[in-house]
Amino acid sequence: MQITLYANLRQIAGQRTVAFDWHEPVTVEELIAKIVSRYPAMAEALLTEDGRLSEHVRIFADGRDILTAAEPESVLLPAQARIDLFPAIAGGQ
Repeated sequence: MQITLYANLRQIAGQRTVAFDWHEPVTVEELIAKIVSRYPAMAEALLTEDGRLSEHVRIFADGRDILTAAEPESVLLPAQARIDLFPAIAGGQ
C-alpha cells in the first residue's frame, strides 16, 4: 500500500510517500495504528486525545474519500490501494 502524506505529516516522516506491505485488505483503524507505530509523532496530527481518528483527518483511497461511512475506522482498504492522507489542519479565523 502506497501512502502519500500531506502537510506536516511529510515533515514527520521525512518523505512524501511511505509504503506498507499487506497481502489482505486492512481497516482504516489498522492502517492508522501501523502509521502511528512507525511514526509516533503523527499521533498528535491524526488522533484525538482518546486515541480515535480525528474527524478532521481526510483519507482518500484510490481518489475516493473513504471517511463518509457511518463507522470510518472499520472501512476496509484494498491491500494495493493508493492512499492520500491529510492531517487535521487549523486555519481561518
